[in-house]
Amino acid sequence: MTHRLALLAGVIATVLGAGAAHADCMKAMADMRAEGRLTVGRFHDAAGRPETGYILQLAAPVCLDGAEDEDAVGGTRKLQLFSADDAIQRRIERSVGRNIVVVGQPFGAHITRPS
Repeated sequence: MTHRLALLAGVIATVLGAGAAHADCMKAMADMRAEGRLTVGRFHDAAGRPETGYILQLAAPVCLDGAEDEDAVGGTRKLQLFSADDAIQRRIERSVGRNIVVVGQPFGAHITRPS
């Protein structure tokens, strides 16, 4: 299984020209900020079903600390973004290909394999 870090996006704050490096680990389920280039990723969920997601490509790797085993992510340059708020989800969808800043609550997740 591949570790993936997901960020439950609260707000897309602004569109930027470049991403910034992250020195500290993100804290699981705490409000965190991340920036990078938004892309579309294709992968399989734990049941093997194909999924498409919005992936924030970071300029530098980040790690994640948290109480759950899935939250122990040593370093990744990819955050999957999603929101339960339809308006925010539409903003995410419209931002593909752009450099953005997001604020949300990250948590670890597993996927079976990237596509």
